[in-house]
Amino acid sequence: MTIFDLLKELEKKIDIKFDILTLDGRIEVQKSVFLLKYFKIKEAMKYNFDIYLHGPYSAKLADEYLSNGKGKLRIAQSKDQISDKTIQIIRQIILKDKDKQTNILFLEGFTTLLSLRHDFIGPAEALIKAKTLKPYMKDSIWKASIDFINEKELWDYN
Repeated sequence: MTIFDLLKELEKKIDIKFDILTLDGRIEVQKSVFLLKYFKIKEAMKYNFDIYLHGPYSAKLADEYLSNGKGKLRIAQSKDQISDKTIQIIRQIILKDKDKQTNILFLEGFTTLLSLRHDFIGPAEALIKAKTLKPYMKDSIWKASIDFINEKELWDYN
C-alpha cells in the first residue's frame, strides 16, 4: 500500500479527482496527505511538512507525484485502509464550500492552523501566528477553520 493507493481511495470515497497538473489539484493532494498524517495513517507518516506559501507542504511528496508523470496518479487498486470516520471528516474539509476557490483557501487556512497546534495551547492562540503568516486570508476563512476544529474536536486529536 502506498500513499497513492490511499489518495485513490479518497478520490473514490469523496468523489473528487486530484489533478496534479493544476495548482489547486496539487494543493488538494498536499493537504489531503497532511490530513492523513494528522489522523496517523501509516503511509502518510513518512512525509514531513513545512509551512509554505499555501500552508503545509511536503517536498518529498511533491517529488513523488511529479516524478509519477503525466499529471495522473498511477495508483494500484485500492483496499480500504482509511476509517469511515476519517473519510467523513476529510470529505467535510475538502468539500467545505461549493466554490472551488473558497475550498482551496479553507484547506490552506485550516491545515495551517493544525500544523501550528504543537506550538500553541489552542486554535485561538495559533490564529495570531497564522494571521502573521497569511495576512491576506479573510477572517471568514479563519473563523470557519476554528469553528470546524472546535466542532470536530480536532485540536487535541493526537
